[in-house]
Amino acid sequence: MVAAVSEDRSFLASVQQVTEKLFGVLQQTFAQDDPQELAVKEALTKVAFYLKDDFNVIAPKFLEILTADANLDIDIQQENADLPSAQAASNQSFEFKLKGMENKTRVSLNTSALGNKIAAFKHILKISEAMGEGF
Repeated sequence: MVAAVSEDRSFLASVQQVTEKLFGVLQQTFAQDDPQELAVKEALTKVAFYLKDDFNVIAPKFLEILTADANLDIDIQQENADLPSAQAASNQSFEFKLKGMENKTRVSLNTSALGNKIAAFKHILKISEAMGEGF
């Protein structure tokens, strides 16, 4: 949809207003794993394709948020699976046994943080493509 109107600049004022509103929503505190946060970031990323160089008003602050997401710690831990787990409640884990090793191994990581980290890199890439030389 964005590509269909990307060359029609008659929507510029409206799109800029919507962008400001979306960025205002992004400034609020979301609950952990709130899908609204990801949806707002995705919408802002798509708006960058329409605004191109005009997105540079929002881009530095938005990229600051995305950079923070890209720097999230995914908390990868490896431990003996026969011992009680010390992992956080937000971490997912899996166990496996390697041939030749006596005990099973448990690997855990924060999948929510991993998802946010991956999404941040995708958004940064899309914004850089959308803004071109203005990035």
